[in-house]
Amino acid sequence: MWFGRSVSKEMVITFRIYVNGLIRESSSLQGGAFYLSGYSHNFDYNRYITLNVNNVVSFRILPYWGTSTPAPSIS
Repeated sequence: MWFGRSVSKEMVITFRIYVNGLIRESSSLQGGAFYLSGYSHNFDYNRYITLNVNNVVSFRILPYWGTSTPAPSIS
């Protein structure tokens, strides 16, 4: 996440893994640019799940930073 011109300097990101349309894993992480305005922050999410042949897997990244604009951006 890049916080360059964003007014908000911290955020929560929720990572979700769906298998066949159902949430299989979900985890929320908090982080951000606490001191510098031109700052990027990496969020790491590692999960191992068992899948079967023909499973449909999808991923969602849900950022929450409040209502300030410009918003942080994924880079």
